[in-house]
Amino acid sequence: MEDDTDAVDLGALPRWSERLIDRLDDEYGIKTGDLADRNFSDGRPPRWLRGGPTDGGGDAPDWIQSFCLDADPAVRRLWVEEGFLSTDPPWLETLVTGDEADVARVFLLTGNVDDYAFSPDSGYLPAIDRIEENAAKRKDWVIRYSLSNGFERPVRGEATPDDDPSPFDDLEIDPNGGDAATRTRSPQEALDGDVRVMEELLERSYDGGIALIVDNLHLLSPPDSANVNQNVVTDAIKRWARSPSMFQSENQVVLLAGSSEGLTRDLRSASSHFETIDVPRPEDRGDRLKFLAALYAGARVVPMSGIRLDGATRPRFEDRFGSGIAEQLRTLAERTSGLNLVGLENLVLRINADEEQRFTTEYVKRAKRDQLAQESGGILEVSEPDPGVDPESAFEGVGGLDAVKERLIRISDLMERAGSSETVRRSLPSGLLFLGPPGTGKTLVARAFANACGVNFAELGNIRSMYVGESERNLSRALDLIRSLTPVVVFMDEIDQTMGRRGGGDDSGVDRRLFARILQFMSDPELDGQVIWIAASNEPTHIDPALKRAGRFDLTVPFVRPDTEGRRSILRVHLRDRNASVDLSAADWEWLLDRTAGFTGAELERVAKEAVWTELSVGGETENVSVDGDSVRAALSAYSPPANRREFRRMEDDALVEVTSVDMLTESQRERRERLVNGE
Repeated sequence: MEDDTDAVDLGALPRWSERLIDRLDDEYGIKTGDLADRNFSDGRPPRWLRGGPTDGGGDAPDWIQSFCLDADPAVRRLWVEEGFLSTDPPWLETLVTGDEADVARVFLLTGNVDDYAFSPDSGYLPAIDRIEENAAKRKDWVIRYSLSNGFERPVRGEATPDDDPSPFDDLEIDPNGGDAATRTRSPQEALDGDVRVMEELLERSYDGGIALIVDNLHLLSPPDSANVNQNVVTDAIKRWARSPSMFQSENQVVLLAGSSEGLTRDLRSASSHFETIDVPRPEDRGDRLKFLAALYAGARVVPMSGIRLDGATRPRFEDRFGSGIAEQLRTLAERTSGLNLVGLENLVLRINADEEQRFTTEYVKRAKRDQLAQESGGILEVSEPDPGVDPESAFEGVGGLDAVKERLIRISDLMERAGSSETVRRSLPSGLLFLGPPGTGKTLVARAFANACGVNFAELGNIRSMYVGESERNLSRALDLIRSLTPVVVFMDEIDQTMGRRGGGDDSGVDRRLFARILQFMSDPELDGQVIWIAASNEPTHIDPALKRAGRFDLTVPFVRPDTEGRRSILRVHLRDRNASVDLSAADWEWLLDRTAGFTGAELERVAKEAVWTELSVGGETENVSVDGDSVRAALSAYSPPANRREFRRMEDDALVEVTSVDMLTESQRERRERLVNGE
């Protein structure tokens, strides 16, 4: 007989909840052991299973009841094994408990507010619909407002009698104005009138209260609101947040905005008067896996009417995703890090549109890259690592830089072994600073390092914008995406230009705010070992010192023009990459390496390309191309890099002075650095 002494304490539950849990316990044993810990993490059933006035009601939630009875058995088992019965989503739980405890009467939800959220009643539906559905269980009336739609028809709370008049009927008003005078109002007059209606609604007293949900707050109170009339919304929200009468009622205001940076500064500074709740992107694989399990639950499960997919969604995966639906969904969830649920749905929709299409590794990689680029407005370009590449082979495409590669391979090995070890995670550098002249391989090495680590590579573009508040919103959006991509290597090229300096000539304070935001992100201990930043620059003296201190970009890596053996290695790599064999004598090599002294890696690539092109143009053969002495002499007679190397020398000197680990320098580079440091 099974020992149930460690069984979860279920307490008093509604009959439907007892039957549901008993059924799942008979199938999987969810009342004890690991499954109990995963599904009942705080030692008792989540709110929706406990029933009551706040969630769950007196009847079994339609969708989850159907799922537990009719879902594909393998998907149902996956749901229980992953602990998906637990409270979801956490941000909604924070909203409900904050309202119940009178922590605030005005709540600002920012972040991933345009995504889907899970509901035991409906499956997945838009987050704002989930808020409305939940509020209807707790309040007498729910009223939604947006700039384009105005006031929507009030939603009657579940406990509100059918014959009770709506708040608008009580006030004897048509909120969106049906008369001719109202239709001819200016947009500002219309907004002023809508705010007055909100005021009247919130002054009403109902036993259960009113929930007023305002969508797209950033359109009503943007950061560039300089006109007094345009600030009417900001003023009203600040008054509601401080009003004693709001706390004496059960009324609640829920505001949604994609980013707090998109709001007027007065609202951001008033945040202590209301509760701000972040709605995160699906950072954990489990968030995406739960959504996928709901999508692929099977045709017998009640359809999720709040999303674009119907119940006919069937799995189509290539063999590399696994042999069964549970393994396939786990693999897909793992490979779609960074995507929110709407983005994940987009991938499935494209697969469904073509009966011949199926999920392949290349499809997911390409679709994910395009989706994230579109979502970030082109600010973030993401690529995945090549599967099965070990750290050594990841750097095969990088010629020279042996000491640098050796150090980076050691870091990648630690990152791969970090797991949950706090010791290893906190021993990894937060950031690497790649310094040196252009064309010396900084971007190439950054990509190879991410590949060696086996993690996503995210290239952060220029976040600056000419529009008020747009630079801050760009950075906030990019950082949210980066957090959801972990583990990830983030690359910022020309950081001296893209980030500027805190003491620069920007009178608006944008530089200071960007710096504060990115330094705060880099200092987050939760991201130790999960996000490694790589910044590249030709001009290290233009980088703010705060970025170069230990704990941020704490390992400086020098990139200088290659020496003789480095040039030989780089030329071999670029000839090999073009499937060209090398037929050079010792004398040819000596001549070639002597003639290319002072060339950068990019310039050596141009030499290799020119040599291969010469053979192709004279020989006519497109296969088995062989580069000989005549080819390289012709290449160097056709191509010559800029003659002035003085700036390159200065950039190398600046990089060598900044180096924090001299073990990455050759003997001659150490001597050169010592002379520079001593002012010789």
